[in-house]
Amino acid sequence: MNNIILLFPEIFLGASACVALLFGLFFRSINIFILLSLVATVYLLQYEVPNGYISAFDGLFKSNGLIKSLKLLLLTSSILFVLIYQGQKFAKASALKLYEFQVLLLLGITGMMLMLSSNNFISLYVSIELQSFCLYVLAAFERDDVKSSEAGLKYFILGSFASGLLLFGISLIYGFTGNLDFTQLQMLLANNASGGLVIGVTMGIILVLIGLFFKVSAVPFHMWAPDVYQGSPTIVTCLFASVAKIASIGVILRLSIETLSAWKVELQPVLIVVTCASVLVGAIGALKQSNIKRLLAYSSIGHVGYMLLAVSAFAESFSVLSYLVIYISMTLAVFAIILNLTNEKGAIINIEDLGGLSESNPWLAASLAILMFSLAGIPPFAGFFAKFYVFQTAINAGFYVAVIISVIAAVIAAYYYLKIVKIMYLDKAIGRFSNHMKIINKAVIILLVAFNLFYMAL
Repeated sequence: MNNIILLFPEIFLGASACVALLFGLFFRSINIFILLSLVATVYLLQYEVPNGYISAFDGLFKSNGLIKSLKLLLLTSSILFVLIYQGQKFAKASALKLYEFQVLLLLGITGMMLMLSSNNFISLYVSIELQSFCLYVLAAFERDDVKSSEAGLKYFILGSFASGLLLFGISLIYGFTGNLDFTQLQMLLANNASGGLVIGVTMGIILVLIGLFFKVSAVPFHMWAPDVYQGSPTIVTCLFASVAKIASIGVILRLSIETLSAWKVELQPVLIVVTCASVLVGAIGALKQSNIKRLLAYSSIGHVGYMLLAVSAFAESFSVLSYLVIYISMTLAVFAIILNLTNEKGAIINIEDLGGLSESNPWLAASLAILMFSLAGIPPFAGFFAKFYVFQTAINAGFYVAVIISVIAAVIAAYYYLKIVKIMYLDKAIGRFSNHMKIINKAVIILLVAFNLFYMAL
């Protein structure tokens, strides 16, 4: 029964996806069913850990306070994402209205939850593949759109390459240690911390990290992100930039704290290099972007770098979790606004199309401005405190050079965030904006913007 209790939220969610697949054959809409399934999973999550740490299925999966917090964040973000999706007005011929989209979404979220619970490299790899295959299909869901098909193909090819590296790293770890269990591997590494490092194990761990770096689009494994973000349907890009980040960042955080902490001296240089490269590429790469989704792709790369800066300390989870919560709130709100901005030409594609938004829709322009200030890390908005917690953790760990580089990158990045505010308030309107928005999206935007505006009061 302990095995079933531990994985009951995942079992329930996977079963809900199967039921939704059947319902879709007989009912026109399964929106309410999908939403209720996610809400019910949040309710079931509270029974997952009766008294602290438990493991199941011979240690393949486990749960503790950190894992439960990550799952709660994942499910909450998924509920908000589903609300944004259900509040979106799709074209009549859009494939995104098909019920299969939400079935794939549930299966993908199930894979993400299993990733967070995994306590073995085999269960982790299978969970990653479950998540990845759903995301590959979602990226190419608009089959009649050449850009969407191209994005799905690029994501699949590069994702398969990253999965191969991940699997090769796992095989090296098993070949040199004879073990794939995170808990036992932690003890093995701790016992070997004072001795000579086995080059095979070191290479295996680095290859595993490379596979995970690809999933979060950290530099230099970010090459897929701008093209896939631009080509995918905007609602799918929102999924990539927000919900999908939680599972991979959570796995990297868990490995750093629970499994690889004994080898932090050897692994910290790798993480610091990736961190500095990510924040710089994320800041500089976005400067010349005119497409708003490509700009947000580089923005996402930069924010991943800040999270990895805190992970590099191998110390605690508070700063990473805080940054993740705030980043998800900012990203979901920005995409909720973009998805509902249209003019005579159709959907907003370039940042120049935002010109004159303050005149036609003042509250939406004000909301987007608050989110841009928060993304830039300007006080007193939530984004400032996210960066403050991360820098504090890094300074305590002695990463002074990395903090200086990250601060410089934050200043550079502020330029293109503030540029969007300038366009909305000072530039002339290119076309008339549509003011039609469902109340469900208005509620989500107001909730997330209020969170970023009154974070310290909370």
